[in-house]
Amino acid sequence: MYVYLSYPIAEGQIAWPDAPVYTSGRHDIIGIDGSYCNTSVMTIPNHYGTHYDAPRHFNAKGPKITELPMDYFCFKGDEILILDIPKTFKEVITAEDVMPYKDQIAKAKLLLFRTGFEKQKEYPSIQGSLEKALSQLCGRCIVIHGAGRTDKGVSAKGQTFTFKAHRQIENLDQFLTALNRLLPKDIYVLSLKEVADSFDARHSCCGKVYSYSFHYGPRDVFAPIEYQLEIPGFSLDRMKECLNLYLGKHNFKNFTSKPIDVDHYIRTIQEIRVEENKGHVKVFFKANGFMTYQVRIMMGAALRVALGRMSLEEVKIALDSEKRKILSYKADPIGLMLEEVLYAE
Repeated sequence: MYVYLSYPIAEGQIAWPDAPVYTSGRHDIIGIDGSYCNTSVMTIPNHYGTHYDAPRHFNAKGPKITELPMDYFCFKGDEILILDIPKTFKEVITAEDVMPYKDQIAKAKLLLFRTGFEKQKEYPSIQGSLEKALSQLCGRCIVIHGAGRTDKGVSAKGQTFTFKAHRQIENLDQFLTALNRLLPKDIYVLSLKEVADSFDARHSCCGKVYSYSFHYGPRDVFAPIEYQLEIPGFSLDRMKECLNLYLGKHNFKNFTSKPIDVDHYIRTIQEIRVEENKGHVKVFFKANGFMTYQVRIMMGAALRVALGRMSLEEVKIALDSEKRKILSYKADPIGLMLEEVLYAE
């Protein structure tokens, strides 16, 4: 993954590695002590800048980087913009990639790029398998852009991704059949649809639906994929009380390990539904978005409440507290399923 820390060097310009160089005339730079330093000609790559410079870089009398106050390097809230632009190893971010975000970039002081939807180098991965099969069918290297990542051990019924075929696919049904024949037995593509160039599997998404499945009571050796909760004292009613606390718009900063969030950790849980049959429980969560580990931490807290190991008041405090103290208990990933990625019609 590459991270770019960026400042604008010229108003209205957006350009990145591989773009032409930028040559300007005289530049007057004011040092920290009020003295001037200037250059008559400056020739640099035409980009926003990829590192911080201490004033001493421009003025011999300026302070060292270790002498600068911490605020010099700190940004917060709306000053930070994080963009997800997936790239393969050693690919660079180009002007074409960032142009759709030019208005947001102009307002930001710190710009971070996430280039992942990561492929495992040493182990088989869903992304790697899909890209290998698609590359065979399209006759060139294909990179897919997924709607998001799932934790290790989590399954998905409704994951989505986009890719550019770089050629006309005459028959999507035949292409889909050929694609599935090339994929491992545990990966199956349900459908293919041609979309506009502006569509992005991740950024066009308006919500997601997850489910968490578990079984309580004596072990069911014939159970489907679900978490086996073999602990006495479980109360389904207490669990439902806890789940009801999550409904609506909340700050979920204590229910995710995500270090920074452009939406300030605010998410709206639109629906929570519980299905139960002879000890087999399935909980559905629908929201405008979820953060890293969010569903597992929410479910982990609900299970602890159901077992009498955590109070409803503790959950309320975690939701309402201004201080950040991430809940440490996560439900086992085996019970979690991405059911659907939602898009506006």
